[in-house]
Amino acid sequence: VLGFQHDTLATGVTYGYGSTATKAGISFEFVRALGTSAMMDADTNNGGWGTTIIRTNLNSTTLAEDGSINLKSIEGVIGSNLIKKVKKTYIDQKGTAYNEGTAEIKESEDYLWLLSCSEVFSDGAKYINNTWTRTEGCYGYTSAKEGEQYTYYRKNNSTYSSDDRARVKFNIKGSSVWWWLRSPQSANGERFCYVNRVGIGKGGNYDAFSAAPVAPGFAI
Repeated sequence: VLGFQHDTLATGVTYGYGSTATKAGISFEFVRALGTSAMMDADTNNGGWGTTIIRTNLNSTTLAEDGSINLKSIEGVIGSNLIKKVKKTYIDQKGTAYNEGTAEIKESEDYLWLLSCSEVFSDGAKYINNTWTRTEGCYGYTSAKEGEQYTYYRKNNSTYSSDDRARVKFNIKGSSVWWWLRSPQSANGERFCYVNRVGIGKGGNYDAFSAAPVAPGFAI
């Protein structure tokens, strides 16, 4: 459980007594990282989360070509319309190092999503004079906020660059793995951020076409 009444519903829910809810009740994240996927079909973060392969696959209503169940099909498993579509903020830095003059903060509507740097970390760094420097307003290795930090990660409150078991993910074999975040790395036009095997937020080493496990979030 990531938190309560955190994510904004794409469409408000009106109850029988006339009250309309604008927030999803509970937000969750997969405990175990699933499969592996590239973020993009090329080494670019142009378009940000809104154009990623992973977003398309997580929110598809069709089965995979091999007949396996798509993650979106979890909605049918645990109850019709139980998983709510919510609004998620993301950065489109136009395939370049982050530039406030050209980058756009956009919004998607998703049933399942990858977490952002600011939803996981309370602090971060910016690339200044050829070095990463802890800077106010940065989260992990992204230079803008894409949503508020979830209660689960805020309670632990470790820095983005510290080992943190609360951020460690394991695959089905029980091995720790690095897992994707939806945030583009601010100083690079080819990379997205991720969390490494010991829970440290990272923003380098792997380009968008690299394959890594995913740990989707969803809300009810």
